[in-house]
Amino acid sequence: MDTMTHITIDCRMYGKNYGGIGRYVQEIIQNLIQFNLFSLTILANDEAYLELNNKESENLKIVKCSTKMFSLGEQLELFSKIPKCDIFWSPYINVPFLPVKAKKRVVTIHDVFHIVNPEYYSFFKRKLISLYYFFSTKLSAKIITVSYFSKSEIGNNFGENIENKTAVVYNGCDINVEGVSKKNAGIDYILFVGSVKPHKNLKKALLAFDKLNNRSIKFIIVGKKEGFVTGDDSVFEIVENINKSSPRVLFTGSINDEDLYGYYKGARMLIMPSLYEGFGLPIIEAMKFGIPVACSDIEVFHEIGDDKLFYFDPNSEDDIKLGMEKALQKDRIDYNKNILSWKNVTENIIQILLKV
Repeated sequence: MDTMTHITIDCRMYGKNYGGIGRYVQEIIQNLIQFNLFSLTILANDEAYLELNNKESENLKIVKCSTKMFSLGEQLELFSKIPKCDIFWSPYINVPFLPVKAKKRVVTIHDVFHIVNPEYYSFFKRKLISLYYFFSTKLSAKIITVSYFSKSEIGNNFGENIENKTAVVYNGCDINVEGVSKKNAGIDYILFVGSVKPHKNLKKALLAFDKLNNRSIKFIIVGKKEGFVTGDDSVFEIVENINKSSPRVLFTGSINDEDLYGYYKGARMLIMPSLYEGFGLPIIEAMKFGIPVACSDIEVFHEIGDDKLFYFDPNSEDDIKLGMEKALQKDRIDYNKNILSWKNVTENIIQILLKV
């Protein structure tokens, strides 16, 4: 009988504290474990360790990791804890620089935001991030990315040879809409799902929101507020000004899936004003619920979205306001887009791993 392929997976960005990437890692790992096609070693953060440790078996080993991401300690820990294996897969660019005991490497590059938007980082951080992209692209036998837009960006920035070894697998969505209870039933609100970072363009969306004639509608921000290398403190000043007369903008902070889905189900619309994304998971989650979506007129949102989305110029407050107004005129929308399940996503990734 053939022995199972042994794959080590870096799951230090597993779970709700890591936004869309955390969702990506969590969903795929849980599906990979259920498929039971590989012998897996999981390099786990605290959340992954708590969720997966009781599932350890002959074909599943959980190894706890605790050093700071993007640090010298991280590099030493990866070097010491990656065992001898067939494939080492990093679902993000924070890959080991030192040699590892894996025969082949695979990496997921979700986008090249750090490369094409250097103005958000100090000189030192730009150089450090460039190293991560260098080792991610040069040392990996295969690269996975989440959109054809990101694949073209990888090619534009790292060359045709790198683009040719890059495969596209879209993100998924498994929400059982019928089983979700609304949050804030009876309150009209616009929903934003994401972190408070400059490229998320929340500042302009809030300024546009403040121009709406409807003063009773709320603006709910779901996601992590603080602790980012590229945080956007100006957002909090705008929120304070908007909320002077009454609390119209509300932060939820990090929440569990049940509450997140409840906010989707109760929302009048989703706003996604990003200046740059590699995918845009909240868009397909909102489409799953059939809620109207107003989003930036950028290439990747056309790729993953639907012709029933309301696109706007993300650099224009007036155009964002117009997009909101159009979306608010709708109730629910029957979208045409075929959305993958996370099981489908995992099956596609399995096929890539089997061919490495």
